[in-house]
Amino acid sequence: MRELCRRGLDADTFRRLLRARLFALVPFDAYCVNTADPHTLDVTSSIGDGLDAAEASRLFAIEHARTDVNILADLARARINVATIGAHPERSERMRAIFLPRGYVDELRAALVEHGRCWGYLHLFRTTRFTPAEKRIIASLVKDVAVALRSAGAHTPNGAAGPVAPGVLTFGRDGMLRKTTSTAHTLLDAIPVDERHGGPPHAIVSLAAAANARGVTVESAVASRRGPLRLVALAEVEGAVVIVDAARRAQIVDAILTQHRLSSREQEVCRAILRGLSDKEIATTLVVGIETVKAHTRAAFAKLSVSGRGGLLAKLGV
Repeated sequence: MRELCRRGLDADTFRRLLRARLFALVPFDAYCVNTADPHTLDVTSSIGDGLDAAEASRLFAIEHARTDVNILADLARARINVATIGAHPERSERMRAIFLPRGYVDELRAALVEHGRCWGYLHLFRTTRFTPAEKRIIASLVKDVAVALRSAGAHTPNGAAGPVAPGVLTFGRDGMLRKTTSTAHTLLDAIPVDERHGGPPHAIVSLAAAANARGVTVESAVASRRGPLRLVALAEVEGAVVIVDAARRAQIVDAILTQHRLSSREQEVCRAILRGLSDKEIATTLVVGIETVKAHTRAAFAKLSVSGRGGLLAKLGV
């Protein structure tokens, strides 16, 4: 399992290969792995056995209402990141609405967390209950799978395609897509999706559900073949409006620095370098010694696999 997690695969290939490896350790009847935005904890993509558009909308609406059992964001923040439904699946709204009718009586959920940052979620379903021993097996794998998803995100395109105007998608209160602009179609075509899932990409469905549930504007980011895309969902009286646009430079830089596990101080030094500050100016700004700045710079460059400031600019696509 660790060998697979360290192969540096893209997120979709890794998740498809992961299925057989997991099944050999913990048998299951259905499977899904999401990637997640480590800043917002929102789902950014899904690979698995598939839900149709109505089921996906219902599932994300339940998730963002935050009243169900084992909510993903709660698992991401918890001391123990793995949980099962247990002996009473009927206590879960999503189980009653979607999964019990399919014959599944238990769900094992895991937030894929490494060093306090969540890079995705694992969902396993079964027609029999998961055992405590199986739960411990999955818990032992959480960090390795999280590392694989983080590493996959570090290799996504920075955006070589030409600019496209923002796209707009309109969702009803029921979470179903109502209208899509032509530019939105262009941007959606660049977002990798699992062909077994119906409807728009899950990142967009989830964000629309979040806006509907909270009644506020929410943001996230998603990888695409055009480079990182920024998603903004606005709550409206009749539903949610999602705007899809190229990610801002600061968002791209933040994502890359986070994916390469730079410390907060190392990130501050890199941002100062991007602003053109010298070592002395960085030391003054951060109120540290020049040798400390140099040490942080060396550590950051090593994590990013660059040898100088020019390499840093190229790595961050600026």
